[in-house]
Amino acid sequence: MKKFVTICCCIWMVSLLGCGDPEARATKTYNKAAAMERAGGVAEAEAFYRDILEKYPSTKTAEKVRTMLAEKEKAKATKK
Repeated sequence: MKKFVTICCCIWMVSLLGCGDPEARATKTYNKAAAMERAGGVAEAEAFYRDILEKYPSTKTAEKVRTMLAEKEKAKATKK
């Protein structure tokens, strides 16, 4: 039983580490989105970018995403 409690405590502590820095999580999501976009998954990447804006709106990464999406919208409008 003691071993079980120890394992549960370790799992709990590791899960808390994942709940830490919003900037780090936003950056990780951004990197996934950027890789997806480079691989041709533009729509999927945009969903990840929007997820960053929703979940981590006050991060520097979210500001970077807002700027990037605004520039893309501007480029689309210019092409029309």
